[in-house]
Amino acid sequence: MNKQNFAVLDIGSNSFHIMTANSPDGRVFNVIDREKAVLRLASKDRFGRPIIKEKDIKAAVRLIRLFKSKAEENNASIKAVATSAVREAINREEFIGRVASDTGVEIDVITWQKEAGYIYRAIRHFLHFKDHRILCVDVGGGSSEFITGSGDTPDYAVSLRMGAVRFTREFMPDLVTRKGSVAKAYYYSLGMIEAIRDNILANKYETAIFSSGSAKSVLTMAKGMGIVAAGSYSFSYENLLKVYDLVINTEDLKKRATIPGLEPRRADVVAAGVIILRAIFEKLEVRRAFFSEYALREGVLLELIQPTGIKL
Repeated sequence: MNKQNFAVLDIGSNSFHIMTANSPDGRVFNVIDREKAVLRLASKDRFGRPIIKEKDIKAAVRLIRLFKSKAEENNASIKAVATSAVREAINREEFIGRVASDTGVEIDVITWQKEAGYIYRAIRHFLHFKDHRILCVDVGGGSSEFITGSGDTPDYAVSLRMGAVRFTREFMPDLVTRKGSVAKAYYYSLGMIEAIRDNILANKYETAIFSSGSAKSVLTMAKGMGIVAAGSYSFSYENLLKVYDLVINTEDLKKRATIPGLEPRRADVVAAGVIILRAIFEKLEVRRAFFSEYALREGVLLELIQPTGIKL
């Protein structure tokens, strides 16, 4: 890996992100380029098993070739990491092999523990809470990570198979926010979080910090509604409920895509995202959440720049 230029490719359940950066001093980094492409790898076969479909493997290969080319233009080689969609796929070895043979990019399918460690490091770096006891929550496409801690090493971490893409597929496959579907997703979320609630609350966190697409969408929609200031990096439970009501009551997908502050390509998964976030706020007694722009890929980048040996 080049000593100063780095490229991190994050292969998620919902999208592919690449970030290219340099580090002039080995401690901080400057972002040169960012790019995102929506590609949902998480599918099921006819037996209900998680699989990456052939058309998606081909699309992934095309994307990774493109991203690799862009990274090389910046004199950076790629560190590629994959999370729950690839982790769980029954044909993950085929996918990894095809990508390697067709693009030359080796994918590191990271454990949820390593994923949580990267996220925790990135969030602490972004928000500088020092010795505050923090709760970090990353609601992704296929899973959600919960991490508590006050220093460089987390005290507790857990991953739940609860994500915006997964819950859209399971509870709202037609992308319509019917009352029955919404209620099922909400109560299912509450049940999952109940299993980790005592462990989280026992750590007596002082500040809650959320990352990734669902939380970012809530913040930007709250700004679009005029209930959160333009420069703010936090939103309250009351803000979340107002966004939740707007999203859930906008049953039509095309209308949902026009909600101010919402990235249109997230319109199909945003309902599941706000349902999960509401359940998390209520079960874990979150009154206000800060949003971190840094998450998994920034954590991977920080580890490349200054290795610590992520452990949980």
